[in-house]
Amino acid sequence: MAPRVDPVASDEAVPPRADVVIIGGGIIGTSAALFLAQKGISVALCEKGHIAGEQSSRNWGWCRKMARDPREIPLIIESLRLWERMNETVAAETGFRTCGIMYLGESDADLARLGPYAWRTMPTLPAPAGQRQGLCAGPSAPGSPVLLRSS
Repeated sequence: MAPRVDPVASDEAVPPRADVVIIGGGIIGTSAALFLAQKGISVALCEKGHIAGEQSSRNWGWCRKMARDPREIPLIIESLRLWERMNETVAAETGFRTCGIMYLGESDADLARLGPYAWRTMPTLPAPAGQRQGLCAGPSAPGSPVLLRSS
């Protein structure tokens, strides 16, 4: 089930003029409209259904630094910087929270499935800026859990 999305009221009339017309009221369209409006550019945002009512409201909402391709780290750092200020920016509660992320597994095979940028290689790499990371392994007895954590 998708999360409840607060409705966004539409204007009653199409504006007679706009500097930019954006088609699509998902995360990309609304973000583009927000940043353009902040620069004083008039924007008309057109959406066939409800603003943030399609896939943008149904993703897992992960804004994570952990287990990413190192080339993505600057982008996610900027994304988190923007999201951490979004309530203030839009003068509303967005629901965004930072709480860390964990991957759990029971074997080395589970760790391997996390991919080339997962924890097996992370202890030898410096943590990305602002990230604590680590590998916590349980007792070596068969069936003991292995815990991967980051915050």
